[in-house]
Amino acid sequence: MTSLKFLHDVAYEYLREMIVSEKLVVDKLYYSTDIAKSIDMSLTPVRDALQRLEQDGYVEVMPSRGFRVRRLTNKDIREIVQFRCAIEGYCASQLGKDIVEGKDVSATVDALRSCIDSMEQLQLTPSDISEFSDLDSQFHLEMVRYLNNTLFNVNYDKNVNLIKRFLVEAMNKPYRMEESIEEHNLILDAILQGNTADINENLHSHIIKAGGMLLIMEQD
Repeated sequence: MTSLKFLHDVAYEYLREMIVSEKLVVDKLYYSTDIAKSIDMSLTPVRDALQRLEQDGYVEVMPSRGFRVRRLTNKDIREIVQFRCAIEGYCASQLGKDIVEGKDVSATVDALRSCIDSMEQLQLTPSDISEFSDLDSQFHLEMVRYLNNTLFNVNYDKNVNLIKRFLVEAMNKPYRMEESIEEHNLILDAILQGNTADINENLHSHIIKAGGMLLIMEQD
């Protein structure tokens, strides 16, 4: 059981990285048998990994045919932007308010700084979009976790993989990593100053900008 679970994780991470790096392209049909051969693995863990990737919004599995990388639709992008602005904006504003009131929020602030520091270090090395996107996602997750609101946490967790997919695709755009680091610094500065207007302006601008990069014109 442990070995099978380990192989499932290996297959999942391999396929996720192939999708993130765009070595598997949107809408092209792929076959699990070919994937299993390429990584010298049996079909079972590959199929398990594909089921998980489908649940996470990365692929569409077509029984007896294969799978393809799922394209984020305009509806997906708009809903992610709206969802994140609502939840993250409230949590970040509350964090800033607690700083002004003198509450001890050092653990969360340190975690946010650490995410930015790690993103800056990663930017100096050959680009790893997947790892950078994970750090970006962790920054925003830290703000949501700070409030310890069960409903927020449950709903954010349900959508976290779709959010990561959103981040990964945005990071593939030219100079997005550099811009993202600057935007995260602006968000953290506003939080530390407890300026609710600036918190929401900087956070919403950051999220909406990434969404705008991904939106495509809908067909009539």
